[in-house]
Amino acid sequence: MRALLLPLVAVGVIFYAHSNEPTENQMRSAFERSLAAEVADAMAFVSESGGREAVERVRMAGNDRFEIRNFRKNDCQPMATKSGFDCAFAVNIILANGPMQRSLKGRFYNTPEGMQFALDAGSPDGAFPRLAESTQRQHIESEVQLKNASDFSGE
Repeated sequence: MRALLLPLVAVGVIFYAHSNEPTENQMRSAFERSLAAEVADAMAFVSESGGREAVERVRMAGNDRFEIRNFRKNDCQPMATKSGFDCAFAVNIILANGPMQRSLKGRFYNTPEGMQFALDAGSPDGAFPRLAESTQRQHIESEVQLKNASDFSGE
């Protein structure tokens, strides 16, 4: 009986070592951290370019917040040239201006800080409108509207 136990343990260890594919929860968490970092970068840009008032306008509009409502892992394949896995997934993100649903593809890989995510430029839905770019664009548009309003009122 003991003779069978050792080979089974060895097979289990080998299988685990070669199949550390990220779970759906790990992928969701890594994706959410990636989006949060993009939003933080956008808010830093808004602060540098528009000051505290611009940051407050973005926050009041809710454009600095998002919620991942649904996340579904579709497929993962080991990367051939880099460490990690190339994974496809579907996500539903709730934004201040409504829900956004996307099918995306990206690289999930382990670091000392945990699972990380990098978006694949060739995601199935095409170019993914990054939340950070969206927040920056909304800030710039609001600044232009304020400038036009003050020009129109003669100030």
